[in-house]
Amino acid sequence: KYQSELYALYGDLMAREECVVWLRELTDAAFLSYQPETLEKKLAEDLYGKIMECSISSLERFAACHYAHFLSYGLGLAPREEYGFENMDMGNVMHDILQSFGRMLEENGLEWTKVDEEVIEKFAEEATKEISGTYSGAILQDSAKNRYFVMQLKRIMLRTIKTLQQQLRHGTFKPYAFEKEFRRIYDVDYDGHREGQLLLKGRIDRIDTCLQGEEVFVKVVDYKSGSRKFDMNTLYYGIALQLAVYLGQAVKNLQSVYPDKKIVPAAMLYYRAADPILNTDKVLTIEETETEILKELNNTGAVSARAGIVNALDEEFTKKSLVVPVSKKGGEILLSDSVFDPVVLNQMLDFAQDKVMELAN
Repeated sequence: KYQSELYALYGDLMAREECVVWLRELTDAAFLSYQPETLEKKLAEDLYGKIMECSISSLERFAACHYAHFLSYGLGLAPREEYGFENMDMGNVMHDILQSFGRMLEENGLEWTKVDEEVIEKFAEEATKEISGTYSGAILQDSAKNRYFVMQLKRIMLRTIKTLQQQLRHGTFKPYAFEKEFRRIYDVDYDGHREGQLLLKGRIDRIDTCLQGEEVFVKVVDYKSGSRKFDMNTLYYGIALQLAVYLGQAVKNLQSVYPDKKIVPAAMLYYRAADPILNTDKVLTIEETETEILKELNNTGAVSARAGIVNALDEEFTKKSLVVPVSKKGGEILLSDSVFDPVVLNQMLDFAQDKVMELAN
């Protein structure tokens, strides 16, 4: 009924000369739709330059939403900074404390797996005091609330360091580098012509290695302040490239360090920095408590299903590992969302590099 009346009104108005222009404008506006277009070459160069410097996170932002990337990294829009301590600051402080702690061990010729608890507590205290006292204009010292937070942070970092030590003691991997920075240049195509470059920058929280004969197994660990799991879908769409790109860069770096050995990708893992509260109905011994905490803080990520690699990551488990997301049944390693055939793991690293190029282009 109303449709026929609308058509009748439309026809009547179109017959009036004074209404034609107004009606066409109104009709065009009603049926207007946005047609996305690529940026003109000069505009793209003005925004990003001939050499586009970016991090993995900026490429992940582009993969998730082109427009969000354009606003943040093209136009440089950002909320006005406010004086305060946010969740992102928490992650930065934890990274800095772990880096400081690792530096103290290195300066004193100590190894993560062999240092005793007394030294851990001393260095953790010093590292936390050093970083919290200087971070962002000493913001962590400017109120009773933030000073209380430093006490919590100290407890979390002590738990983190002890857990990382226990995880290393379960296997034969040893830390090779902490906060390892990398810079890599890619040629970028524009309309089929190589006219620009991508400078990809990043920092790998930790690289562990294990030498076995003519091979070097490589593992990367990324510290997170919240829970994070590896998802093949997010890798495929470029939304979570970080771990795969980091492992690929670690392999490339170590190939130059060990030119006569085969560098083998072993694992790419997330570690959640926390001090969990156990929910249990029974009284636990100290040993049982430590085991339960290891379960709570077990790494997530992707691991090669090769037996030699799994044994090097954790020599002690028979069913389910406490330190890597791997399980066994009848002595056989089970493939899962976290455990992959070595060929597949290598393909992931190659795919991540190709995805970086695709997004950059």
